[in-house]
Amino acid sequence: MTMRRILIIIFITYISAYSNDILHYYSKVNDRNLNIGIDAISVQTNDFFNKLDESSKLVLMNKFEEVKQLINNFKFFEAITLCNELETSYKDYYILYYLRGFAYYRTGDIYYSMLDFKKLLTMYFDEREIYEVVGNFFDNINDYEFTLRTYILAYKIYNDYYWIFLAGKTSLKYNDIKSANNYFTQCLKAGIGYGFEGFADINLLHNQYADALNNYNNAQMSYSSYNSYSNNRIDIERLNSKISNATVQRELYNWNSKLESREFEEATNILNNLSSYSNNFPEINLALIKTYLKMGNYQLSKNMLNQFISVNKNFDEAYAMLAQIYLYENNEKSAIEILEKGLEYSYNKPRLYETFANMLYNAGYSFYPNKIVSQIIDLYDISDENKIEYAKYLISKKEYFKARELLNGIRSYRATVNSILDSIGYNIILDKAEELNRDGYYVDIMELLSANKFNGYEEQIRIGYIANSYYRLGSIDRAINILKELYDNDSISINNVVLLRELLKIRISSNNYSQSQKDIDFADVQSTIFWEDDLKNNTKLITDKIYEFIKYNQYDEALAYIEQLKIKNYDIDYIKKIESIVYGYYATFLYDNRQFDKAKSISNLAIRRNKDNYDAIAIKNQIYVDVYLNSVGNFNNINAYVKLSDIRREVLNISPAYIDNMIKLAEALVYEYNIEGYNIINNILKYIDINGVRDLLLGKIYNKSGLYDYSFWAYNRAAQYIDVDLLDRVESISIADNNKISSLNFNQKRKARDYYALSKIYVKINNYNEAINSIQRAILEDNLNLDYRYQLGYINEQMGNMREALEFYEYVIKNNKNHAAANYRAAIIYLEYFRNYNLAYDYVMNYISLVPDDYSGYELLGKIYKNRAESLIENNTENLFRNALVSYKTASDKAIWGKDKEAKKNIEMEIQNILNKILK
Repeated sequence: MTMRRILIIIFITYISAYSNDILHYYSKVNDRNLNIGIDAISVQTNDFFNKLDESSKLVLMNKFEEVKQLINNFKFFEAITLCNELETSYKDYYILYYLRGFAYYRTGDIYYSMLDFKKLLTMYFDEREIYEVVGNFFDNINDYEFTLRTYILAYKIYNDYYWIFLAGKTSLKYNDIKSANNYFTQCLKAGIGYGFEGFADINLLHNQYADALNNYNNAQMSYSSYNSYSNNRIDIERLNSKISNATVQRELYNWNSKLESREFEEATNILNNLSSYSNNFPEINLALIKTYLKMGNYQLSKNMLNQFISVNKNFDEAYAMLAQIYLYENNEKSAIEILEKGLEYSYNKPRLYETFANMLYNAGYSFYPNKIVSQIIDLYDISDENKIEYAKYLISKKEYFKARELLNGIRSYRATVNSILDSIGYNIILDKAEELNRDGYYVDIMELLSANKFNGYEEQIRIGYIANSYYRLGSIDRAINILKELYDNDSISINNVVLLRELLKIRISSNNYSQSQKDIDFADVQSTIFWEDDLKNNTKLITDKIYEFIKYNQYDEALAYIEQLKIKNYDIDYIKKIESIVYGYYATFLYDNRQFDKAKSISNLAIRRNKDNYDAIAIKNQIYVDVYLNSVGNFNNINAYVKLSDIRREVLNISPAYIDNMIKLAEALVYEYNIEGYNIINNILKYIDINGVRDLLLGKIYNKSGLYDYSFWAYNRAAQYIDVDLLDRVESISIADNNKISSLNFNQKRKARDYYALSKIYVKINNYNEAINSIQRAILEDNLNLDYRYQLGYINEQMGNMREALEFYEYVIKNNKNHAAANYRAAIIYLEYFRNYNLAYDYVMNYISLVPDDYSGYELLGKIYKNRAESLIENNTENLFRNALVSYKTASDKAIWGKDKEAKKNIEMEIQNILNKILK
C-alpha cells in the first residue's frame, strides 16, 4: 500500500472521531464544587441614601450625575479622580463604588475594579442593571464565587427566580452540575419555567435531545403564564433559539449515525430537511460537505470547503477536512498551510492541534509535532495516537518516567504500548551499559546484559555491547561467533555487521591463527562488504543505521554515511529525503543546546535538500523568534510597564501553531489593561478537559492583572491535581505572607528554575543567605541563563554589596545589552552609591530605549539631572533643572493610572520642588 493511501486511512479515521464543531462534543472537567446555598448569602438593609434629607439628596445626585456624564463621554480617568474626591464625604454610598469600579473596568484595570465591586456587594442597593454589570464582570474574570453571590443577592432583593437561573447557568459554565441542579430545583419548586430551561440545558450537555426538547417545551408553557424582569418576549426568544439548537443537534446526531454506517442517501435527506436552519447553523453545511467527502467526491468537497472557510473562519473541522483532501492530492505543503491558517482562528480547539501533529508525525517529522503536542498535552486529554508518538520523543530525551506515566494512561493500542514500555526498560539498561562502556568496565557490562534479552533494535545494541566486551576482555573468537550467528541468520543490524568486519580484520592481522582460518575470515569480510552494498534493496536497515547515529547525537557521522550512499548510487530521492530529515534532527539538537547560529545554518541545509522540511522550517522560525525577542529586550525581572502585545502578535504571526503564543498574547493584553486578554483565555477554557488546568491558566492571567491573591489561590487549586511551576507560584506572592509561603513545597527535587524561584521567595522574607545559596544552585544547573546572574546581582544589592551587585549587572549587560532590568539597576547604583552621573546616564538611556512606555526610566533620568544640578560641579545648573523637569513630566504622563498611583504623587511633588528651585 502506498504511503499516501496509508496517510489517508489514518487521517479519515481521525476525522471520523472529529466532532467539536458539528456536534459540539467535548468533555468538561469539574475541579470545583461551590454549592453556595441561597440562605448562605445575607442582604444589607442599611440604605445610606434614604437617610439623607431632601437637600442633601439633591446635592449628592448632582455630584454623581457629573461622574456619569464623564463616563458617558469616555473620560474614565477624570471620573475616577472625581470619585476619589467624593469618597471622603460619601464612602457609605453604593453608587460611588459602582461608578468608580465601572470606570476602572472600562480602562481595563481589573484589580481596582474588583476592589470596588466587592465593596459594593457589602451594601444595600436596588438597581437591576448594576447587578447585571457586576455579575458579568465577575463571570468574565472567572471569579465563580462572587458571580454566584451577585446573582443570589439580586434574587433576595427582587424575589425574581431569573437570578437563580443565572446562578445555575454560571454553575454549568464551570461544570458544577451539583450546584446547577440545586439552583434549577429551586426554580422548579417555585413553579417557574427557568427550572425546566435549566434542566434542559443539562440534558443538552449530555446529548439527551428528547429530554432537552421536552423540558424546553415545558419552560415555554410556563413562560406564557407569568411576567418576569426579563419579560416574556426575551424569555421566549431565548428559548426558541435553544429549541432550534436542540432540534438541529438531535438531527445532526442522527445524521452522524447514518454517515458512520455509510447510509449516504439517508444522511443527505436528514441534512436537506434541516436546510431551513442552515443560515443560523453553519454546521449543517459543514455536515453536507463531510458527507460528500465520505462519498469520495473530493473536488466538490474542496470547492465547498474553501467557500465555507471564507465565511466561517473558526470551524476547526473545515480546515482539517480540507487538509485531508490536500493530502489525498499528495500536496503536503498546502495541507500544512491550511492547518496553520486554521489555528489562527481556532486557536482554542484542541482537536485541530492534534490533527496537525498527527499529520506531521505520519509525514516523518519530529520537532514540529513534538513542540505542538508538548504545549497541549497538559491542557487536553489528547488522542492515544499522539500520546504514543510523544512518548517516543520523551524516551529519546531520556525522560523515561514521564514517558512511562503517559503510556500507562493509554487504554487502546495496548500491544504497541507494552512494546514501548518494554523499550523504556531496555533503554534504561542500555544507558547504564553505555556509561560502563565509557569507563571501560567490560565485566560489569557482561553481568548487566547477559541476564537480559531484548527485542528488536535494542537487542541489536545489547548484542553489540556484549560482543565488544568479549573482544575487550580478550575473547575475540567468542565475540566473532556471537555476531557471525546473527549474520548467518540474517538478523543483524548494520552496526553489528561493521563491528563483525572490524573484528575479522583484527583476527586476520594476528599471528595466532592459521592461514586457512585467515582465508575464511577474509571471505567473510568480503561477504559483509557485499551484504552492505546490497542495502539498496533494504531501506529499513539504512534507516536503522542512521537512527543509531541519531540516538547518540552522531550527526556528522550520519551525514558522512549518507554521502557514501550517494556515491553508491542508491535511490537518490530516498537518500535526499533521509538526508534532509537528518539535517532537521541535527538542527533540533543544536537548537536545544543553544548553538543558534549553527542550528540556523543546518536548518537551511535541510530546507535546501527538501524545501518542505517542516521540522527545519519550524526550527528556523523558532530561532528567528528567539532572536527577535532578544533584540527587543528582557523584562522578566522588573515591574515596568512594557507594551508587549505588539511583540506577541508578531511572534504569533511567525509561529501560529503554538498555543503558548496565544496564551502569552493574552497575558500581554491584560498587563496592558486590555480586557481582550480575558476573552482569549475564556475561549481556551471552554475546551479544557484536565482537572486543574483551568486554574493554572487563570493563575497566569490573574498574575498579569495584578490580582495576586486570585493568582495564588488559583495555583493552589490547580496544585491539587497537577504540578504547578514553583516560579509561577512564587510570583503570585506579591508581599511576604508566612501562610502563603508555608504552603509551598520546599523539599522536593529541584531544577534550576525552581532554585531561581526559591531565591525570589527568600528575598521576599529577607533571608539573603538562603537566597544566595539558592540562586548559586540555579547557576550551577544552568550557567547560561542571564536572569539567574541578574538575580544574584539583585540579592547582593539588597544586602548592600553594591560593587558585587554592579559586577553581576554589568556581566549580564555585556552578554545581553538588551537586558532592561540590568540596565535599570546599574543606573541606580552608579547614581546613588558611586555618584557617577555619566555611567548612570548611559545605562538609564539604554533602559528608556528598551522600555519607552515605562515611567520609572524617565523618573530616574529626572533624578540624575536634578542630582547633577544640586552637586554644583557643573555650570549649567538651570538647564539641568529644566531637563529634570521635562523628564519628571514625561514620567508623570507615562505612569499608569491605578498601578503607579503612589509613584505619580511622588513625581508631582518632585516637579513642584524643581519648579520652586527654578523660580529661585
